[in-house]
Amino acid sequence: MSLSVYAEASPGTVFSNNGAMTNPVTDVVYGRESQETERKVYVRSDDAHSYTGVTVGAYSTLGDADINPILSGATGWGIKLLADAGHTPTQAEWDAQSWASETEGHITLDDISDSDTYVPFWYKLVSPARASVGLKTNISFVLMYKETV
Repeated sequence: MSLSVYAEASPGTVFSNNGAMTNPVTDVVYGRESQETERKVYVRSDDAHSYTGVTVGAYSTLGDADINPILSGATGWGIKLLADAGHTPTQAEWDAQSWASETEGHITLDDISDSDTYVPFWYKLVSPARASVGLKTNISFVLMYKETV
């Protein structure tokens, strides 16, 4: 089976997987004034297998030239990821983290050994003031891991 991302530490709150848009992660930030939003989400195994080396990244699945530079923070709009440290991240913690892209800003989570374990992480969306950002879709969390059966 696999790992999935959940809105809460509860089995009924899974977000859609593998590009299915049945229950996508949806956030809105408005570009009129600079706006940020951050959210804590959880990774959980949907089977009894163990997963080690769990890494989370976020990037566009479109390979779109309009999106990939934005995810690097080049225009001020972007996504950052942080592993949960037991508290709401501080601004200094967010500032120290790279913008999420295909090659940067990935985070490593604790190993997941069963289907009862929810491992939290945070993401932050940033929209600069009065920037031409537009609608951004098909930006995915990517989970990389080793499975032990």
